[in-house]
Amino acid sequence: MKNNILIIKGIHKTYSKNKTKIKVIENLNLHVKSGDFISIQGKSGCGKSTLFNIISGIDKMDSGEIISCGISLRDSNEKTLSFYKNKKIGLVFQNHNLIDEFSVFENIILPKIIEGQDNLETIKQKALNLMKILEIDIRAEHYPSELSGGEAQRVAIARALINDPNIILCDEPTGNLDTTTAKTVESLLINTAKKFGKTLILVSHNPEFSNKADIKYELKDKALKRI
Repeated sequence: MKNNILIIKGIHKTYSKNKTKIKVIENLNLHVKSGDFISIQGKSGCGKSTLFNIISGIDKMDSGEIISCGISLRDSNEKTLSFYKNKKIGLVFQNHNLIDEFSVFENIILPKIIEGQDNLETIKQKALNLMKILEIDIRAEHYPSELSGGEAQRVAIARALINDPNIILCDEPTGNLDTTTAKTVESLLINTAKKFGKTLILVSHNPEFSNKADIKYELKDKALKRI
């Protein structure tokens, strides 16, 4: 029986705009089991990216509780949150967010260098293995400006996996890609997550990709509904 890797209990999030309080998330709940692929759909502006940012530790909830990978995001200090963001989750965004001045290899290993637990040779071998799996090993010494959109997203996926996270969290990962390349990246994300036994959480308004998930939700009226 699989354990819950992510538990969200009654979270709320409100923003202030021109002295007006805008509720984005209200009493939202979610349980995700280890190894599952879940998708969260919803129209633009419904709060998907806000939820993504809260789960990833980038933003804070106003109230409620999130236990992710055994860590309370509500009660954790900055040191624990930094550990969580670097080690427990791997992020893939719509924009690949690669560092232009770094090669493909350097971009991939950066989170591992920050972690500071392995020697350079071990890190190199892990990065090379990921690059081979994602078929970007021939691009190791190239720079982001020399990559296609699909290649850049493969690098972003490798970077997300380098620290062996429990959860891969994706925010519109194929949003900037053409249809053919998007389908390739979709397959890579799904198959790579399965190969490494990772929980995959997709936030997207792309129904074709979202509907491939084991469990599907819609963010509507500030809360999640299973579909």
